[in-house]
Amino acid sequence: MVIQMEGQPMSCRCVQSKWLRDRMKQADLAKKTARLTGQTQVLYRKADGTFAFCAEGDDPKGEIVEIITQY
Repeated sequence: MVIQMEGQPMSCRCVQSKWLRDRMKQADLAKKTARLTGQTQVLYRKADGTFAFCAEGDDPKGEIVEIITQY
């Protein structure tokens, strides 16, 4: 939900907290995957605003947010 105040868009706090929870959940999964496979993982944001990850060397389908190593 976006609220318009004095010409500036402001996101409501619940949207921001959901975004952060989704990002942290995907980062945790990517870290576990990196440890299990021994491969660096790339966390990226998809066009719809959600997060996903893939192995380094694969083509991320969005904006790269974080590189996650197995260490």
